[in-house]
Amino acid sequence: MIADVNPFPATLGRICPHPCESHCNRGVRDEPLAINALERFLGDYAIAAGLPLDRLPESPAPASIGVVGAGPSGLSFAYQMARRGYRVTVYDARSKPGGMLRYGIPEYRLPRAALDDEIDLDAPAFADLVPIGADPDSGLPEFWHVPSGAEPVRL
Repeated sequence: MIADVNPFPATLGRICPHPCESHCNRGVRDEPLAINALERFLGDYAIAAGLPLDRLPESPAPASIGVVGAGPSGLSFAYQMARRGYRVTVYDARSKPGGMLRYGIPEYRLPRAALDDEIDLDAPAFADLVPIGADPDSGLPEFWHVPSGAEPVRL
């Protein structure tokens, strides 16, 4: 249920600064609810148990989607579209997915093994993570060249 809105609970549970705890109404009775700790526990349990992420019970979509950027937003969008039956390919300039989770957060705060485990658990949902290079003739990254028959959509 938590993965319906957050496909990375173990990761976000580790890096969340938990500002909501200081305003939690539960603190009046005993202690504030540590949502980040709960998300981390559930995410770690799902990884250890190899629980697959759920797909929605819709039929497969005929279209495929390309997502530029394998950071948290790109991977979350890819996961949500894959749950809806789309075939998704994620393109990123770096060889490993994660974006700022991998390259901006220190290892002591977010161990790379934990991030890799969570991405590996989610990856079957969208299957294709493609590192991109540059087209030397155009000076533009490869993803700017739309394949024939594709219909680009800008958001």
